[in-house]
Amino acid sequence: MSIYIERENGEITPDEWLEYVNSDSELILSENGTAINPITKAAMRFRIFGRTLWKDYEITYKDGRIGSEDGSAELVEKLKKIACDLSADVFDCGIKI
Repeated sequence: MSIYIERENGEITPDEWLEYVNSDSELILSENGTAINPITKAAMRFRIFGRTLWKDYEITYKDGRIGSEDGSAELVEKLKKIACDLSADVFDCGIKI
């Protein structure tokens, strides 16, 4: 994750994240992922815990952090709102923004 939400004093728990996703009508929990095996070319299905969609953006949960690889201004504003609601901060490549 290049841009992420994190708490200074403690992690955001998985239950907290799922509760937040369920409370925000703009977020869609979408934990099913697919990929193509590069060797066999077969389609693979897997679960990505806490993976959420907002507009055309993917937001993921991992190890107490919530974030994305996309750093667009629109997504940053959404992440700032989520961070505020969760009493956390937003970081871009490790720098608090």
